Amino acid sequence: MATAKTKAKSARKAAAKRDTRKVAAKGDSKSLTVYLMTQTSKGLTLNPKEREKDRARVTAFVKKAGARCMLFGVPDKGGPQQLVSLVWGLSAADQVKFADVIGKNGYVDAEMTFHILKGGP
Repeated sequence: MATAKTKAKSARKAAAKRDTRKVAAKGDSKSLTVYLMTQTSKGLTLNPKEREKDRARVTAFVKKAGARCMLFGVPDKGGPQQLVSLVWGLSAADQVKFADVIGKNGYVDAEMTFHILKGGP
C-alpha cells in the first residue's frame, strides 16, 4: 500500500517527465547553456521575499521561452554568493537575452560561459 509520501514522490517524478517531454518537443532541447553569476552588493541587501520575486521573474522568462533551468549556489554566508545556472532548450537569441534578464535589476552579474549542443549542428 502506497503512503502519501510515496504518492507525492511519484507525482513529482511524473511531472518532471512531462516537463522534460515539453522541452524536448520544443526543438532545441539538446542545447545546454551555462551561466556563472556573482551576487552584487545590491543583491546582498535583498530580503527573502524580494529574492524570490526576482527568481520568479527569471523563471517566467525561461518558461515563456519553452526552456527549463536549474540554479545552483552555495549557502548564503553573508558575502556575495556564487551561482551557476544551467539552461536547456533556449534558442541562440534567447541565450543572449537570458544574461540580460538575469542582471536586469542589478542583483547579480551574469555571464554566459559556454554553450553545448549535443549531436552537432
